[in-house]
Amino acid sequence: MITVTVRELKDKLAEYLRRVKAGESILVTERGKTVAVISTTRSAVEEYDRLRAHEAAAAESRFNEALERIHSTVAKAGLKPGVVKEAVRKSRRS
Repeated sequence: MITVTVRELKDKLAEYLRRVKAGESILVTERGKTVAVISTTRSAVEEYDRLRAHEAAAAESRFNEALERIHSTVAKAGLKPGVVKEAVRKSRRS
């Protein structure tokens, strides 16, 4: 990925668009801060899919950690998991 300023992009737009069409991604900055990323539609969709998969994996990890904490708490309290499950069911009906 190359980095260009807004001014550079405006001055050489045709050149940078050719590079994007060839599969390159461009990071656009203004006063040192990123304002845009230009890439082919295909690479943008791939990046979106990658981020969604990462978020799904992170959510699953958080869920598993919470479940482990619940199981640990239930075990420390000397309760059977079925008792807790039934209590949760009853509280949801209320």
